[in-house]
Amino acid sequence: MRAEDLQEVTASDPLWINIAMPFEQTFYPLGFPLQLSTNSPLIFEAAEESWPTSARAKFEVAPIRVSLGVTDSAAAIPEPPVFRARGNLMSIISDPLNFVIADMRSGYAFGWIRETTARDRSFFRFYFLDAVTLALVDQLYLAPVHAAAIRRQTKGVLLCGESGTGKSTLAYACARAGWTFVSDDASYLVRGADTPRVIGNSRSLRLRPDAPILFKELLPVDTLMRANGKLGFELATDSLPQPIRAEPQATITDVIFLRRVAGTSSDATLEPLLQRDPRRLYRSVWYGDDEVQEAQRTCYHLLLQSRWWNLTYSNYQQAVEKLNQLAGTPQFRGDR
Repeated sequence: MRAEDLQEVTASDPLWINIAMPFEQTFYPLGFPLQLSTNSPLIFEAAEESWPTSARAKFEVAPIRVSLGVTDSAAAIPEPPVFRARGNLMSIISDPLNFVIADMRSGYAFGWIRETTARDRSFFRFYFLDAVTLALVDQLYLAPVHAAAIRRQTKGVLLCGESGTGKSTLAYACARAGWTFVSDDASYLVRGADTPRVIGNSRSLRLRPDAPILFKELLPVDTLMRANGKLGFELATDSLPQPIRAEPQATITDVIFLRRVAGTSSDATLEPLLQRDPRRLYRSVWYGDDEVQEAQRTCYHLLLQSRWWNLTYSNYQQAVEKLNQLAGTPQFRGDR
């Protein structure tokens, strides 16, 4: 929408209620239907990067709905937005022409984005489109877990731990060794499942900038400044220099808490965790209705069906060997 048109519309429609959103398309983030409406194809170009239209529905549920308008503007990219939430409402606001408001109870969000913001797809996806879409899906159907997920045969494993313990890196190392990659450090438990079932974005893998020291095939790949301001790699798993298997779901049989020890060559140790406390995962539940938070906590308790472990390691190869033994495949094949 051009600036002069915007002034004319504002005079007769100060809330912009009647501005047409003539384009509509359905996407499937994490397999859930999203009806996305807009007045600009730029929004669809960004959505296609996050959730290709070749993907299909995996859950038969009512779609979430997101309406995003684009205004014509030569302004610079805004500052990263401020996120606020209370009850069933969430706001993501950079300025009056770069914002999204979401009603998480009804699964609906709307907002306006400047054209310059929409054209910076990495920034727009990270802070606005992906953020609000995943928040809506999360609040209606899922329980988030700050963990990577991998699978081998019937073994589905959550790799948990603080930032810097190597969740994403170890998940990739395992995938190189024959495991199936499910997600890096953002996984989601499906609420209402009888067994702990996790889904994730298996199409994307984010690694720290020192990854080529461990994985030589990444040496030709350029690092980039991600939208969150961190330097690193954001890789599509279907076009990695060394192919891996990637699928978006797994039934979790093992929950592993990582402890990476620097400056030591001692062997990795994998020890059963006898004091299993689902409250260690509650930190992922911090917004939304009380009923939603309770449903998510109930979902974490389902993980008590799984085996829990502590994995202490300094060397990724040794850590992979321990996980291979857990899955019944002791041979390490990471350097094949």
